[in-house]
Amino acid sequence: MQDLTTLQQSKPGRIAAVNLQLQMQVETSLLISKAERLQELVRTMQECWLYGPLNTIGNSEIKQQTDAEADKVFELLQKLSEKQS
Repeated sequence: MQDLTTLQQSKPGRIAAVNLQLQMQVETSLLISKAERLQELVRTMQECWLYGPLNTIGNSEIKQQTDAEADKVFELLQKLSEKQS
C-alpha cells in the first residue's frame, strides 16, 4: 500500500477532486437540512396563524391591547413634547 504522502505527490489533482467532492457533499447535506427546518418553521407559523394564537383576522384581543398601549405612549410623548416647548 502506498502511504498518504506518496499518493498526494503522485496524484495531487485527484486528491483535490476528492476533497472538493467531500466538501460539496457536506455542504449540500447541510443546505438540505436547513431547508427542511425552514419548511417546518413555515408550516408551524401557518398552523399558528390559522388555528392558534396568531389569529390576525379581525380585531383580536391582543391587537386591541397593543393599540391601547400605543395610544397611551403617544399621549405621553405629546405631553413631554409640549413641556419641552
